[in-house]
Amino acid sequence: MSQFPPTGKILMIRMGAMGDIVHTLPAAATLRRAFPDAEIDWLVEEHWSGLLAGNPHLSAVRQLCRRNLGAFLRTVGDLRRRRYDCVIDFQGLMKSAAIASMCGAEQVIGFATEALREKPAAMVYRRQVAVPMDAHVVEQNLAFGAGAGKIPDRRWKT
Repeated sequence: MSQFPPTGKILMIRMGAMGDIVHTLPAAATLRRAFPDAEIDWLVEEHWSGLLAGNPHLSAVRQLCRRNLGAFLRTVGDLRRRRYDCVIDFQGLMKSAAIASMCGAEQVIGFATEALREKPAAMVYRRQVAVPMDAHVVEQNLAFGAGAGKIPDRRWKT
């Protein structure tokens, strides 16, 4: 399997809540180790951005304001202009999947359908990654991040 993308721009989406963001932090570190030259940004709701401020594994923290339609649309426009190569939806909800698809990235990656809380989110993913369902959420996020960073051999389903 080859790495994707060895350089370029990656957007992680995990907008809230606090515990879910904390559980996703090790996956950001794993992505940084796998892609040391990539720009790795994280989209988070603005009131949680302090949890990610100064994180050495991230290039930037992108803030989403969902309460104001104009601010929301500006953020989506900014994300599109960033021209991400890959968007990785660590949230697995319809709202995060919709935002991931609006970014215009070549690759939109999400959890396999059985791991999603909102199954219709799978419709927007170009690729889905299976995770061990009986594992702790941190281990699931690590497996997801590792799987998202691989281009699968065409003979195997990720």
